[in-house]
Amino acid sequence: MWARTVCRAQAARGKTYECTVDPEVVLPMIFVDDLLRGLVALQMAPEAQLLEPQRGYNLPGLSFAAKDLFHEIRVHVPAFATAPALNPNMDKFSRLWPDTLCGKATLRDLKYSPRVKLPKMVANVLIAHHARMLQSKAAFRSIDHCESGRITPATLAKYVRAHVAGREGYSARRVDQVGACVAKLMAEMDPEARGTVCLQDFMKWNWNNDIEGKVDTFMTTQLSSLSAP
Repeated sequence: MWARTVCRAQAARGKTYECTVDPEVVLPMIFVDDLLRGLVALQMAPEAQLLEPQRGYNLPGLSFAAKDLFHEIRVHVPAFATAPALNPNMDKFSRLWPDTLCGKATLRDLKYSPRVKLPKMVANVLIAHHARMLQSKAAFRSIDHCESGRITPATLAKYVRAHVAGREGYSARRVDQVGACVAKLMAEMDPEARGTVCLQDFMKWNWNNDIEGKVDTFMTTQLSSLSAP
């Protein structure tokens, strides 16, 4: 599942995806919407209704090969490119998986059957990635208030200071930590210490980070350490 997520992320970013398994091998997957439905159905089912040994159930979802996924992605992103990069261990492991999971027990005991098909799954994930990219661009523009196309320590400090000062319950002690917070953020966004961060580098960092969350965590941690005896 992780590889499939990376694949769709690469498509959303316009990058080539390197396929580490045989694109013809069919694998069983499940989309999170179906997974949650199945887990809720299992939790809510009367115990007397659960006939499987040790109350264990496989939740079926959908099965597809990498080539099917690539085809569906290209419906939305025609220029999506892939390249073979077979990993012997991952390829061997993929061939050990079943093609599908039986849904008889879950339908019988939980009244559960999967609803999400490949087209809907791909569309939902691409929409989510697109929204995340727009949010990253919006965050960058909020910091780069002068529209220079670059984040500098000065513009980042202004953004962090405004965020800290605007939070309910934030004291002057938190404002005093802005410099240290900015230094930490710049070190993460600009590991080569060039002194500025472009939109592409910021979006790459922001993909796995939330700047406001980072600031809040830093301030809380820093002040806790300063208050410790």
